[in-house]
Amino acid sequence: MTVGPPTREDLEQVRQWRNLIPEALRTPFMLTEEQQEHYYLQLCDRSAPVRMWCFYEAHELLGFGGLQGIQWENGRAEISLVLNPALRRKGWGTKIVDEILRRAFQDLRLLTVVAEVYRCNPAIEFWERIAGGWGAKKTSLPRTKYWQGRLFDSLILTFVEPG
Repeated sequence: MTVGPPTREDLEQVRQWRNLIPEALRTPFMLTEEQQEHYYLQLCDRSAPVRMWCFYEAHELLGFGGLQGIQWENGRAEISLVLNPALRRKGWGTKIVDEILRRAFQDLRLLTVVAEVYRCNPAIEFWERIAGGWGAKKTSLPRTKYWQGRLFDSLILTFVEPG
């Protein structure tokens, strides 16, 4: 697996993947091309509190992920991942999250990485497995996502530097 900075073309593909799973989104709307372009420009700003990467295998885009809301003074960030839907349940998500967490703790010297996953998100089991493998602390926040006429809780995972 290779890792690189996102291109506009990569992010357009990611936008399309992201819009396939509205139950997992923080926003109640699909992203437009203009919104994705604004996001791309933010990613290019090295002073922005975000570090995101694209992940490839033999030049195929596997996924996009990284760290958002970085609080350098507190050593904290939130992890984000969008995986190619055709590659789900094939181990790539785990490899990508492991690489993001390695970069967070080793390269960026962060102390804590959190993840928020809505209980209506089909990837909830994936994140539960990741949490178990990393020994993450788990807690729930009630009523955080309105989806299809009801409120769902979210699972909060707290990863800390191993060792």
